[in-house]
Amino acid sequence: EMGQKISDCKLKPDATIVKALIVSDTHGKFETMGDFFTHIEKEKYDYLIMPGDFANIAGKEQAIAEEVKKASDLAIGTLKLFEEKLKCPIVFIPGNHEAPEMFKDGIVTPLSLNLHKKAIQIDDNLTLLGYGGAPPGFRSIEGKFVQAWEGYPFATEEEFTKDFAEFAESVISKYSESMKYILLTHSGSWESSTTIMKSPSGDLYCGIKGVSTVLAKYHPRIICNIHGHAHFSRGVAKLHCSNGMTINPGAFSEKNYAEIELKKGADANWQISKLSFGLICQPRILIENLSNISYY
Repeated sequence: EMGQKISDCKLKPDATIVKALIVSDTHGKFETMGDFFTHIEKEKYDYLIMPGDFANIAGKEQAIAEEVKKASDLAIGTLKLFEEKLKCPIVFIPGNHEAPEMFKDGIVTPLSLNLHKKAIQIDDNLTLLGYGGAPPGFRSIEGKFVQAWEGYPFATEEEFTKDFAEFAESVISKYSESMKYILLTHSGSWESSTTIMKSPSGDLYCGIKGVSTVLAKYHPRIICNIHGHAHFSRGVAKLHCSNGMTINPGAFSEKNYAEIELKKGADANWQISKLSFGLICQPRILIENLSNISYY
């Protein structure tokens, strides 16, 4: 039995707790997956959330048919493997190292939903919305930002920000103030510690100012932004004007993952009740005090 179909993934009417596994930036590292599934075999999840980068394709390769097929096959193979093992709905977005079709509703499997530029309401007061891809990343050298890598499918941050802001507005304006959101993006806020990678040759900045703007504008309705992209900056932070959390599970290709639990209160509002970070074959690190997370 494959499990619950993604088309029927709304929570049961009496559900008060949601538990999700977060896995990002798999990059085709299948050799780590056997140990991982053994590591979590006793766990049951309502959802698997995957914020992108299933493949390794980049730059000019994204216009070469053979490379595109490799990237597509890698994404489909990864999704099918997680489906087989977890038997729960998978909600994912593309990263910046994907086949172009992933940005056009392509690459889906029976239990998965490509959430790029989409929203799915899973409870009366809880909606998941997603926006994939990323603009270029930058390295800070002697006080100046120098482009470190290309974006995809966005050549500039301005291109990303305009379309992303319009998408967020189109979704959130449809619902009442009581609706809460979990936002999936491939990279998070520009200022967040979860998007900055320290380096002796100059710190790498892969956050996006447009994400910061949307999180601030829709505070407190967006209760968390789940992203990946910054492989070595796993953790959690809070935007200075919001209690919404920014969560980076770290790269699965480096054996990282995270688990999140949300609880529905007596007032029907959803809030994050548990958050933990894991490294394959090691004990999970539970964030003990969610009200004491550093602001950025």
